[in-house]
Amino acid sequence: MISANIYFFNDSNSLMLVNCLLQLPESIRPLYFSDSDRKIPRKNLLSDLEKFQEFALENKTGFFLHSRNGALFNITIRSIQYSEISMDLTDVRLSNLIPDFFLCLAVLNPFFGYACDINEYEHRNRYFKKIGHNNIEDWLGRDLNKYLPGLYWHTLLSSAAIERYRLPFDQLISEAKRVISVNSNSLHELVFYDDATEWRENVDKLDVICKNTENIFSIRSVEALLEKADNFDDYDELVSRWR
Repeated sequence: MISANIYFFNDSNSLMLVNCLLQLPESIRPLYFSDSDRKIPRKNLLSDLEKFQEFALENKTGFFLHSRNGALFNITIRSIQYSEISMDLTDVRLSNLIPDFFLCLAVLNPFFGYACDINEYEHRNRYFKKIGHNNIEDWLGRDLNKYLPGLYWHTLLSSAAIERYRLPFDQLISEAKRVISVNSNSLHELVFYDDATEWRENVDKLDVICKNTENIFSIRSVEALLEKADNFDDYDELVSRWR
């Protein structure tokens, strides 16, 4: 599965996000709305504007959208910090449309985004550890107030993110295979390899860049510290800084 996510630090609302998504290519364009990520209510058509607007008003913090071909969109609106929109593609053949997803939302000035194989995302931001008989797992490094969560197959960087984290942008684009810049050169999509399935071949390269770049979260650096914890209390105290 391909997972994509875009974060906004501005006043974007759910209706604005949906209007942008309706510009997507037909093969991934959302058709239905729902409060569930599993069941697709065929009667809840986005084309029924009156019904959808009533639903959106009742679900101000977010909801799900479904396409005909299995693309799932999750819109999350927060009154503080950042809002976000994710897209999950179960059909990896549709992954060539990731740039369309980024581009359709560029008008709303996103702060940061990424797209990658779900296994790459777990490698970058999920930690597993066994303590005694207990298997522990945590999502780490995803707090945008502290750092950039990582670098991925497709990484979307705004000028605001580059400035906030003091990123060495020239160095990063030199490592990318190609770069797409829009919004008067204030939003950049860095593509580090051609296909999402190539992430394992490139994992060491991106791990090293994350580890050696200030203000980018590095799972490698965290692993070295958390390996020392041999009981849950010590582990919980250490890991709290990255949750």
